[in-house]
Amino acid sequence: MFGVLSMLFGLVFLVALIAGLAIGAAFVLEAITPQTRWKLRAVWAGLFAGFLPITVPLAALVSETGFSSEGIIAILAVLVGGAMFAVLLGFPAAYFFLRAREAKRGAGQPSDAFE
Repeated sequence: MFGVLSMLFGLVFLVALIAGLAIGAAFVLEAITPQTRWKLRAVWAGLFAGFLPITVPLAALVSETGFSSEGIIAILAVLVGGAMFAVLLGFPAAYFFLRAREAKRGAGQPSDAFE
């Protein structure tokens, strides 16, 4: 019973972590580069949030196995997992956050001038 509860907690924590990273990165990108389109900022924030949690396992794989044939397969598996995190969790969180901020901003703000 404890194993199932800890697994569910870990899953919820991972989802919250990636969504929080995506929203935070989207907020920072909005402050740093207000002239870029909000959809592009959502893509970059989602990629950042998806690939940041896999940096530690990726570094461990590279240091342990190197770039041998078995190591490349494991590294590619971790990179595919990071891409899935980015697409399924990071991008939607950043997209909906930035879409709501853009709707609140209105049509008269400078960030709409370049779209």
